[in-house]
Amino acid sequence: MTLTVTDNQGATDTVTHSVSPSTPTQDISFLGANTYDNSAPSGSVNIPTVADGDTLLLFESHASTSISAATPAGWTLIGSTSSSNLRSAVYEKTASASDSGTPVAVNFSGTVKAEVTVAAYHNVSASAPIEAATSSTATNTSSHDTPALNGLSAGSWVVSFWTDKSTTTTAWTPPAAVTKRADVYGTAGGAVSALLADSGNAV
Repeated sequence: MTLTVTDNQGATDTVTHSVSPSTPTQDISFLGANTYDNSAPSGSVNIPTVADGDTLLLFESHASTSISAATPAGWTLIGSTSSSNLRSAVYEKTASASDSGTPVAVNFSGTVKAEVTVAAYHNVSASAPIEAATSSTATNTSSHDTPALNGLSAGSWVVSFWTDKSTTTTAWTPPAAVTKRADVYGTAGGAVSALLADSGNAV
């Protein structure tokens, strides 16, 4: 960049410096979420409105450790866990604008009570990621703890997903430090319920 200064008598001087403009950091934002809860061999949800490059997270839980769930086409399995006749998994996908409003289905190896939740986030990147990398289990309790996360990058958001199999779960009360994004409640025997929340800002 070159700057030239001229004084009131017509004298001029010029100075030149090299500059390296950088792309401004853009904050992550939540776009929307949709849920499914039923007993069937497949659970389907519609993807919220997204743009090219947005990040999609897909969560599923089903009330059987003997029935398996197939990874939907185009999605990547990033974590799974099973305990006490409840199996859960989370998948990730980079969205394109054409995904908006389209269904995504999790297919099971048999008919099973299950919930499926899809969530969309904008401006997720390597420098401002959503962190989701660990799980924990608890039985016979109404309180579910989130596991600790270590080594978070500056600008990261943390997404938390709680799920249980219980005929008595009628409400989830998230911790005060997170923002609830979606919840779902199953009914009758083997009911599966779930809660999705995130940090709402960088941690």
